[in-house]
Amino acid sequence: MKKPTSADAVKSQSEFHRRLQSGRIAPLYLFEGAERYLRDQALKKLLEVAVDAAARDFNFARISVAQGNLDDALAMARQFPMISARRIVVVTGFEAVSDDKQLDALKDYLRAPSETTALVFVSDAMDNRRNIATMLRKACEVVSFDPLDEREAAPQWIRDYVARAGRFIEPQAAAYLVGMVGVNLTRLSAELDKLINYVGGKGRIGKPEIDELVLNSRERSNFELTDAILDGDRRRALNLLDRIYANASERPETLSLMILGAIASNYRKMLAAKELMRRNAPNAEVARVQVGTNDPNGQTRPFTLAWTPDGREIIVANYRSNNVSIVDLRRALAHDPHAEVARIAVVRPPESDGTILPSNPKGTAVTATGRFAVVSGGPRLAPDAPPSGTVWVIDLRSRAVVATVTGVGNDPYGLTILEGDEN
Repeated sequence: MKKPTSADAVKSQSEFHRRLQSGRIAPLYLFEGAERYLRDQALKKLLEVAVDAAARDFNFARISVAQGNLDDALAMARQFPMISARRIVVVTGFEAVSDDKQLDALKDYLRAPSETTALVFVSDAMDNRRNIATMLRKACEVVSFDPLDEREAAPQWIRDYVARAGRFIEPQAAAYLVGMVGVNLTRLSAELDKLINYVGGKGRIGKPEIDELVLNSRERSNFELTDAILDGDRRRALNLLDRIYANASERPETLSLMILGAIASNYRKMLAAKELMRRNAPNAEVARVQVGTNDPNGQTRPFTLAWTPDGREIIVANYRSNNVSIVDLRRALAHDPHAEVARIAVVRPPESDGTILPSNPKGTAVTATGRFAVVSGGPRLAPDAPPSGTVWVIDLRSRAVVATVTGVGNDPYGLTILEGDEN
């Protein structure tokens, strides 16, 4: 399947909003992509158009089916709205659903969806090798929310955002702001709100106002540069360097030393944090990241963790939320709210009676090449019960479960990888 471009994503979003304005609300949507700001805005707009404000408490539901409870989501979708023409049900955590019973139930619903419900499937990324991805793409109105490209789409988004607020930003200043902050729209919108309030009645935003108000921006660019270097992405690294130098006020010699210092600082922070954790040093907390849930009061019980060989990412098994988190250490040390860069549901196959027991992931390990993470888990049963443990193999490139092994002991914890040829 051809990878969608930023322009494709913008086109799908424009079509979605055009249909909403004409009152055409689809019964099935797939909101896919990592740009959460635009995704959340689209969902908010759908709710405003589809359900009256006075009736939203009764006609809006959000459910995660990471524990194998897709049937519950479909039952919600079949409920009739209360004092409203339509209700909305948002489903997350469905990417790993693979058992035939649930897929058949989903297939039946997709054939004849409720006309009084807008059922919205929301995912950062779908694994196109899974049947559920094919089913949803065929049946749903797909709206893509990929990150905007920094050369055209992101500067244009900035100009539109400022214009809606009755202000003006120079095109060069919009590109300059992207160069400083990046293309994370949550961050960009926060910086733009400050700039809009700052210029007030003057109404014009230029480079001087950005330099005055946008703080720590070069540090963010240096983080992106560090990422590109660690990824071995030479082209992206050179583009970032070009952007940094083009927007700099310092002499090239001075800026070069600043960049080298920033990159070295990032490496030192990662190494220091890893060493403190290795030694179990007291009072060594240098960052805190919420994993496994978006609920600030949620209890996911992170059970064990494993490091990737390059020290860049941490794999966390979340016992209560039945999923696995991937945490970017650099982002965590920078107190980035999006340090949890992936959340992967791990699901047990159904039992003989069709029930699905909690996965309860506990053990974690990573192969020496850093290609795969291995996670073990399963419910604790009586000692004489049949083996109930499960092992999941996660591809750290695609961020998806690529293999599941069942009948692995009872309540397995520890993992050791005997290295060989992964292929």
